[in-house]
Amino acid sequence: MSQLDLNRIIHSSEGRRLEFKETLPKGEELAKTVIAFSNDAGGEIFVGIKNEPHKVVGIPDEMLFRTEEQIANIIADFCEPTILPEITFLAVEDKTIIRVKIYRGSQVPYYLKSVGKLKLIKEINGQEHPTNAALLFCSSEHKQKLFPYAKIECARFKGTKTEEFLDQATIKSSVVCQPEEVVHFVQRNIAKGATLDGIYREERWEYPLLAIREAVINAIVHRDYSLSGKDIKVAVFDDMLEITSAGTLSPSIDITELSGGQSEIRNRVLAPIFKKLGLIEQWGTGFRKIQEALKEYPNIELRFNETGIAFQMQFVKKDYQPESKQTPHEYPTSALQVPSKYRASTEQVRKILNFCIEAKSSREIQSYLKLKHREHFRSAILKPLLGEGFLEMLYPNAPNSPRQKYITTQKGKKLFKSLEE
Repeated sequence: MSQLDLNRIIHSSEGRRLEFKETLPKGEELAKTVIAFSNDAGGEIFVGIKNEPHKVVGIPDEMLFRTEEQIANIIADFCEPTILPEITFLAVEDKTIIRVKIYRGSQVPYYLKSVGKLKLIKEINGQEHPTNAALLFCSSEHKQKLFPYAKIECARFKGTKTEEFLDQATIKSSVVCQPEEVVHFVQRNIAKGATLDGIYREERWEYPLLAIREAVINAIVHRDYSLSGKDIKVAVFDDMLEITSAGTLSPSIDITELSGGQSEIRNRVLAPIFKKLGLIEQWGTGFRKIQEALKEYPNIELRFNETGIAFQMQFVKKDYQPESKQTPHEYPTSALQVPSKYRASTEQVRKILNFCIEAKSSREIQSYLKLKHREHFRSAILKPLLGEGFLEMLYPNAPNSPRQKYITTQKGKKLFKSLEE
């Protein structure tokens, strides 16, 4: 791994295939992450890096080999079937960190030895076969074939109706990875503001991400997987964020009393595994956690609906006003020029932001602009737009991937609109 690649990874956000640990996690905590990576598409754990805020703290030289040995022992002692990690030392900012690379396993599902197979495996005529629950925990071809609807369709719509898409994503990965991927989609499609509290600058998202994550977990664990063709849907509008799950509430649960901690498990294999993995703390606490998170957002109202054979949770903005009545945009319409630090012209920036409403590769963008010099395009145009947050990578954890594409962010869409006006 080159120093440039390493620096890019260190400054990326945690996600489906990337985690940062300031110190070595406890045995079961580390094992759960390793198992999740093995059951899905693999991933990397960097020990010696603080996540929030990003800071390289390193590992003392005298602790390096001991820590390496502890990591290997934890994975061997806690995980089943056998997982073989790739453990390396890396030098960063005069410090040393440990990189633990986990590859996609060939013997899924992987699980904690202390927990056992959790009804993930059944024996038929002397042979072991994965159960339906086991298939949901992986992202194999068998899962896509048998459960093609065990996915989450995400969309950002223009305005308050479903007539025009601004962004879309289909999430087909392991059910344990889906909540974080949904949160990432939401992050790139909602605003992030800042306020001053005394001398400190506090940043906050348009919606409470913790509440969104809990709502998605609830949808995954309690959805009715027997309803063929019905997937989970996450829709972001100007006035609300809506999560729709297949299947209505149990008759024993009163929709008006959900925040009181009522809980009835529909999927009696799936839910306990989520609890063992730490994605659920206690039965019936999900809605309470959502309500707690919403206390910091008095402008957001939580609504429940049953529509047809589906259950909806809506995070609605109480103070939403149609665009014609809103205050001016972050980028005033009088500012029709891109700041002088960009070597790209205003027209080039406008074209890129519009072109990348749907994800495009670097080559596609360069060809669209009819530019011949690749290095000039990347250094003078593409990188500044990424650095300012007007564009973002589709695969931020793999910046040099040949499949890499770039998409306009919510911030970029606001700039484009102001340039259009």
